[in-house]
Amino acid sequence: MGDVTFYVSANAGNGTDQVNQGHIYTKTLTLSPQAAGPKPAITSGGIVNNATGLVSGIAPNTYISIFGSNLSGSNRGWAGSDFGSNGTTLPTSLDGTSVTVNGKPAYVEYISPTQINAITPTDTAAGSGINIVVTTNGQASDPIAVTLNKTAPGFFTFDGKYVAAADAVKGTFIGKTGLFPTAPDLTAPAKPGQIITLYGTGFGPTNPVIPDGQVTDKVYNLNPAPVINIGNAPASVGFAALTPGFAQVYQFNVTIPANAPDGDLQIFALTGGVTSPNTSTCCFITVKK
Repeated sequence: MGDVTFYVSANAGNGTDQVNQGHIYTKTLTLSPQAAGPKPAITSGGIVNNATGLVSGIAPNTYISIFGSNLSGSNRGWAGSDFGSNGTTLPTSLDGTSVTVNGKPAYVEYISPTQINAITPTDTAAGSGINIVVTTNGQASDPIAVTLNKTAPGFFTFDGKYVAAADAVKGTFIGKTGLFPTAPDLTAPAKPGQIITLYGTGFGPTNPVIPDGQVTDKVYNLNPAPVINIGNAPASVGFAALTPGFAQVYQFNVTIPANAPDGDLQIFALTGGVTSPNTSTCCFITVKK
């Protein structure tokens, strides 16, 4: 606390043992503490599933968003130089901002003064009272307690309502016509029987188990695969796994049921006894014969 002063003295001599041939040098150096910035603060209820933006509990290896104030002194996402010397190690800190979940470091993907996106670490704990803490330049926020489940499934969306989907073969985007006003022809509705690709987070453990804190280097299959419903009908899931080139992002190849009606159909998954959000605002896919 406060200033720290160092007192230094040094004896210099020429080795001749002659009188007055040496000298004592003295010096003082005072270090003053840097003025502390404002303490980071997490908003009450400000920890959500990054895919859906909803407060629905968290799980290991899940993208979350943390909202608050003074969370970081900069604004950026992770870059190639943040992934360690091997290029595959996920960063636990960006520009002096870090996050812990149950005392374990999370993997920080994006920082700003008001929002942090992070991937939760592997943890066998479960239940309520799991603390999340943000630390910025040495100052820690007050902990916010959340519920940690084994799974916290959620599909990534284009806009918070419509799932981010693509044709599994052509790669073209699936969605209602005109979903993006500036690019009205970018999306097209799905058709019954069409195979589409979806992306999600929080879907649980894989076989084999992916090592904690690394970029996905190969296919890690979900075990078991989730049950995915489109409208009121179960959809055939042909592929469900973590895929290379991403970090803890699950990919699903799903067939639209042949009897699916036209319209915006709710799509949700069930895995590990937990159902992905299926509210009036999330999550939908547009189907048209």
